[in-house]
Amino acid sequence: MEGLVMEWLELFFRWLHVITGIAWIGSSFYFNWLDLRLEPATTSGDGKQVDGELWMVHSGGFYQVVKQQLVPSQMPQTLHWFKWEAAFTWISGVFLLGVVYYMGGGVLMTDPTVSDLSTSEAIGLGVGTMVAVWFLYDMLWISPIARAGVVAEIISGILLVGVVILLTKFLSGRAAFLHVGAAMGTCMALNVWVRILPAQRSLIRATEAGGIPDATLARRAKERSRHNNYMTLPVVFIMLSNHFPGTYGHADNGLVLILLMVAGASVRHLFNTPGRLSRLAVGVAVSAIAAFLWVSAGLGEGEEAEEAAAGAAAVAGEEAAGKPIDPATVGTIRGVVQWAGEIPPPRDVLLKSGCGEGRTSMQSVNVKDGRLRDAFVWVKDGLDGWAVEAAPEGPVVIDQHHCLYVPRVSGVRAGQEVRFLNSDPIMHNVNIRTVKKRNYNMNMSAGAKPKSKRFRKAQAMVTARCDVHPWMSGFIGVADHPFFQVTGDDGTFSFEGLPPGDYVIEAWHESQGSVTRSLTLTPGGRGAMAFEFTGK
Repeated sequence: MEGLVMEWLELFFRWLHVITGIAWIGSSFYFNWLDLRLEPATTSGDGKQVDGELWMVHSGGFYQVVKQQLVPSQMPQTLHWFKWEAAFTWISGVFLLGVVYYMGGGVLMTDPTVSDLSTSEAIGLGVGTMVAVWFLYDMLWISPIARAGVVAEIISGILLVGVVILLTKFLSGRAAFLHVGAAMGTCMALNVWVRILPAQRSLIRATEAGGIPDATLARRAKERSRHNNYMTLPVVFIMLSNHFPGTYGHADNGLVLILLMVAGASVRHLFNTPGRLSRLAVGVAVSAIAAFLWVSAGLGEGEEAEEAAAGAAAVAGEEAAGKPIDPATVGTIRGVVQWAGEIPPPRDVLLKSGCGEGRTSMQSVNVKDGRLRDAFVWVKDGLDGWAVEAAPEGPVVIDQHHCLYVPRVSGVRAGQEVRFLNSDPIMHNVNIRTVKKRNYNMNMSAGAKPKSKRFRKAQAMVTARCDVHPWMSGFIGVADHPFFQVTGDDGTFSFEGLPPGDYVIEAWHESQGSVTRSLTLTPGGRGAMAFEFTGK
């Protein structure tokens, strides 16, 4: 029931946000369009000073719009304001932010592969940024620096870039994008209510009293209106960005967001320069989009070719070149991975449609009788020069089920196929990051065909995550030999058939990192070792 209530709340506030946002942006675009296309008046304006007029045809009729200045002490009987659209867009956006990102455990706020912030710290950072950005921005534009124009604009741009860098370094990509948009949307809404509306009220009071309006207020109002105009398209993209995990899930998502915002503002500038093409705006927009496409590109053709060659070699059953292992001399290494520290509390997640129902607990540290599960243990060093059996032809399968990677930790041979499935009726994406920080991002809609990836070099560990559901993490250990295991409930591992020699064994756990042990294995010998993680 709790999950159903949350879904209906999200649906209500999302639709309210969309409706009021369209109304606000639509009126803003319309009035900006009018101001840019007014022509010299051909009528007297009924005795009032006319700044311009415009004739339009729409829905089977002709419309005449006249922009005029009011005669002192005379006001029209009915004056239409455009203010509540901004207010309700912001209010609905804040409630939507709360329902989607803050309630239900706040699991969308954090990503353990990005930072170790707690949920409360992440929420505090997001809300605090929204408040701080407004005060810094407003103080800048009411200060003497604002008179310099370009200087204030450069400082504003630096402030915005700083906000993007800050949030993308500490929040999940999805939450970082939305909170950058929320900070900009807060500035836009407060521009209307704190700077633009007071100037309009001053205009009305001066007109009613037969006086002259304060020119400073009018200038600041026009200035803030222009700022809102240029922030509109970047904010609209951010509102829709949760549909594009390839952007906020990118390894350089901060740079991607900055480039997209530059492109959006440049496109807005083209709207603001009718009748002539702004070469600067076109150049900036094209450059930003080209840079975005370059940054967002996956592997180069050469790297893909190397991957394919490695996979083909594995499937063909080629064995690694080297000295054959004599079965008469092989030995065994057995061991256990233990947990000696305090077990951290599980993290509750409120599941929504497609992920299951109700609350579930996400626990990265699974311990039974002091034994640690889901540790990847492998022979890290000591097999150089030995010929090992070829990689299996069949794939290692990782499913996305109930918004979890199943299994959570896997081991695979270098060059072997890793096949990803999506058994959930909703969209996921598989964002893979290797030890070399190479980024592969594969969108998988509901019912999508399986997608495969091969890793050509040994490494511990490859990380797979879903940016749509940032609590979803999977880990893949890649070895160029068959001597690796993922521990089960008993925490044990066993490597049989090892040739004699000096070995380095590594145990890895997602919350603890790696620990190594050294051991010398004699011909036909049996070695034993224990790894212990303390939770520190």
